[in-house]
Order: sequence, then structure tokens, then C-alpha cells
Amino acid sequence: MRLNSRLISVAIVSSLAFFSVADTAIAADPMIDQRAALSKIDQDYKAKTRALRAERSRAIKAAGDKAAPDASAAGKDPLTARRAAESEVKASYKPKMDAMAKEFKDARSGVKSQYSRSVKEEVRSMPSAKP
Repeated sequence: MRLNSRLISVAIVSSLAFFSVADTAIAADPMIDQRAALSKIDQDYKAKTRALRAERSRAIKAAGDKAAPDASAAGKDPLTARRAAESEVKASYKPKMDAMAKEFKDARSGVKSQYSRSVKEEVRSMPSAKP
């Protein structure tokens, strides 16, 4: 019984050591680092756009809800007034959305160029495979 428990404990310790060595080998790969960096940028962009879209939706709803009764009181078509007010709000948020998209594209291209340079340098420093 003691021998089995010792073998099991040795197997567990050796497997943990293997996983720690495998993790350091994986982390040294620049392509994996690049994918992780790009994934982080993507997640940040999604969170920012989700917040901005929610803000825009609330502003659109508020503008439409305000414009329709005002138009009815003035004797105008409430649906037309609602659409016009909502279009104005959408147009006011377009520069913010475009700026955020440009920032995202610039961040992604910066990461890609950084890692492509490091990969090219690594390939240049490798010994030639010619016999």
C-alpha cells in the first residue's frame, strides 16, 4: 500500500513539473504572445463599444420619447419627429464610434507589426538549415 501511494505522489509531482516546463515553453513562442495580446485588445474593444452602444441606445430612446409628444402638441406627425430626433442622435455618436474603431485598428496593427519584427529577427538569428 505504501509503495502505491509513493508512486502516485511521484507521478503527481512529475506531471506538475512537466506542465510548468510546458507552460514556459509555450510562453516563449512569439506567435502565442501575439495572439494573447490581440485577444486582449479585442476584449477591451468589445467592452468599450458595448458601453458606448448602450449609452447611444439610451440617448436615442430619450430623444425619441421627448420628440414624439412635443410634435403631437405642435400638430406635427409624431413618428416623423421621432425618426428625425433619433437620426440626429445617431449622427452625433458616429464620430465617437469611428474614433474608437480607428483606435482599435491602430492598436491591432501596432501589435502585429511589433511581433512580426520580433519573429523576423528571430528567424534571421537562427542558423541556416542548409547542409
